[in-house]
Amino acid sequence: MSVASQAKDIETSLKEGPKSAQECIAAGRLEYTIEAKVGVSSSANSVIIRFPASAQMVPLLTARPVLCLGGVFEIQEDPSGSGVFTELDSSSPEHAAREIALRLANRLSAEGNSLNPCPMQ
Repeated sequence: MSVASQAKDIETSLKEGPKSAQECIAAGRLEYTIEAKVGVSSSANSVIIRFPASAQMVPLLTARPVLCLGGVFEIQEDPSGSGVFTELDSSSPEHAAREIALRLANRLSAEGNSLNPCPMQ
């Protein structure tokens, strides 16, 4: 299979949403969406970043928080069952979303389908 063909397959699978950890690893990232958080206690910069993920990937992604940009981001299962999400206050959420997505993809790459919540074991 040619490199161009492989790239097209990855692009097609990402448009359909990640089905497995291998697809995310191959792409080197997780897709995400950013939406404004609406609510009484929400500030003007409150956002929710959603990462689509298969049911098999959710336990690994939510096993522990993501540490980046000087913050700790709790990754939670999306109640709709479509993946995971985190909430944050940021004037530039795109940068935070890219960094969190990179770390989640690295987690999938490093740990595969291991559900070990502690990386030290």
